[in-house]
Amino acid sequence: MQIMRTINDPNGNGDGIPTQTITITIEPGDDPNAHLNGLVFPGHRLASFLQVYAGTGLEPKDADDAWDSLVHFGYVANMTNSRINDLMWACRDTVGLSWRKISSATERPTSTIRRTIKEWRESLASRGYWRDASGIHRGEVAEAQRWAAAQSNVSDTAGID
Repeated sequence: MQIMRTINDPNGNGDGIPTQTITITIEPGDDPNAHLNGLVFPGHRLASFLQVYAGTGLEPKDADDAWDSLVHFGYVANMTNSRINDLMWACRDTVGLSWRKISSATERPTSTIRRTIKEWRESLASRGYWRDASGIHRGEVAEAQRWAAAQSNVSDTAGID
């Protein structure tokens, strides 16, 4: 994946307000599950999200515009929430980052981080997923749940700093 940022001068003489163009080039291997494609294309989700995030989308023209903005912003926000949970789980169970480091990086209380990772770990274990130092694995649900329970017990006492 490549991200390129270009600043343009619309008047060509330096006295205009510069505009920025961001170009994202996605190779097939960058998005094997088409998550990025789903973020960008249906209903201009990403554009709508960025408008609301920047504040320019907070004054909808009508009820339909308000609904569309809310749906698109909610979709992207929910996607990022699941990705931050996946990333925190990987940081804890695969890389072994401490609770405090994860808390500091995400700007969330340590107790929230511990609870979120434990719940996320258990949720994915119920579908047969677990993590260890070599990465994510998928197998039998019972095996994943045993691993998650053991990891929760270890995680509660290890890497407190």
